[in-house]
Amino acid sequence: MSLNKINHIGIAVSNLDRAVEIFKTLFGKEPEFEVLEDRGLKLAIFHLENVRVELTAPIREGTAIDNFLKKRGDGIHHLAFETEDIEKTLDHFSKEGFEVIDGPKEGAEGYIVAFLNPKQTNRVLIEVVQEKE
Repeated sequence: MSLNKINHIGIAVSNLDRAVEIFKTLFGKEPEFEVLEDRGLKLAIFHLENVRVELTAPIREGTAIDNFLKKRGDGIHHLAFETEDIEKTLDHFSKEGFEVIDGPKEGAEGYIVAFLNPKQTNRVLIEVVQEKE
């Protein structure tokens, strides 16, 4: 069981409006917006040819993105990779010694998502995603 396709790149931003203007200029297109109230996030999602770019901003203090921004500032937050069977994939990774720190749960655009402990992946937060059936 392996991950072989990038689904999206998550970028934490402190000022979503300013970041959207920058990336609109870079990509030449408008994003779609989504709010994940339960996780305290507002997303601007750019759909590119082979990958999505998610600009992620907190809508309240104390969220994971808010804490990330306070500690590290704006920048790449996570890389998300697709799987066809998230339960099987996570079970395989657990058997290989990887810790799932969050999920599986519903994520943006109806995906099922889970996160691996970045202490085990060279400080890169890896998100595993599966399209919801």
